Amino acid sequence: FGNVLVCLETGWNGFSLYDIGGFSLPFRTGGIRGAGCATAVECSNSTLYIADEAYRRIDSVDISNPQSPHLTNSLAINQPVSLELGGRYLYVVDRYVGVKVLDVSDPGSPAACGRFDDYWAGDVILSGSLLCVSDANPFTLVDVSTPTSPTAFGASRASGDASRESLRDYNCLSNRTLVPDSDMLCWADNYYEYYWDLWHARLELMDISDPSHPALIREYVSLFYPIWSVAGSGDLVAAVYDGLYGAQLYSRSGERDHCDSSFQVTALAMDWTLLYLADDAGHIDVYDLTGPWPVRTISTTIPVVPVSMKAKGDLLLISADREGAIVYRYYGTPP
Repeated sequence: FGNVLVCLETGWNGFSLYDIGGFSLPFRTGGIRGAGCATAVECSNSTLYIADEAYRRIDSVDISNPQSPHLTNSLAINQPVSLELGGRYLYVVDRYVGVKVLDVSDPGSPAACGRFDDYWAGDVILSGSLLCVSDANPFTLVDVSTPTSPTAFGASRASGDASRESLRDYNCLSNRTLVPDSDMLCWADNYYEYYWDLWHARLELMDISDPSHPALIREYVSLFYPIWSVAGSGDLVAAVYDGLYGAQLYSRSGERDHCDSSFQVTALAMDWTLLYLADDAGHIDVYDLTGPWPVRTISTTIPVVPVSMKAKGDLLLISADREGAIVYRYYGTPP
């Protein structure tokens, strides 16, 4: 957020703030240890909002001085698992309850002002006045043009065989994304058939230009290999499958190509025309997607195995388990 990178740390270790100004290697400026089990974070100006599922609350933290962040407020929420910020409103997924809307115009005193009931809600993402809630439908589109009175446009079309619903494992947090700069939603789910000892994975591209009637653009089904994660940019989506090396590219017009890797991909990120793949051997491959097929422009080695990545322009923000945060800048040559 600006020149500050927030790193949620494992277990009960709280979070750390890293200064990434100047695009050099970051250094830790401050943080809070033992702050519970942080599951999601959002930031508005100088206030950090943290979903703490262990202590069942939303913490507001003043980070105007990154060297000395301090807790300003805690609001009780049963099981907060996901956050999305839109202007003066913070959308919070409360597990087994739904989406709660908080007015954070006064950051030190957030107040509940609306809610949308959805027992199976797992994650939210906001695009303008449209809120996508991942659930057992597998998603519901919600009109939040009046945030205090969110209204569902209606559930997405039911997918799959109803007899298999109890076997589904909806990977809401990592496997569902609104693709920016388009009216396309990508979602993926994995389910396991115990009788056949078989994984099924399905990735669907949905046209949500008319939120009342989401329309299927394309569907891709895979056997044996569950989807690990997806990322999108423009009208492209990249998917990583557990047990398969590399990543598969999809678009509105159909399957594009495969980005090779010699190892299992652990994290991926996309930003406009660049795709970043990190694997379990500590490699990062950068692909240029401007041509008719992906071209690997960089293959470099880093001293950690990333568990998540986020691309922001020419910056690549990396989070590594028990190693903290690393920032690279893309110059067209190895960082």
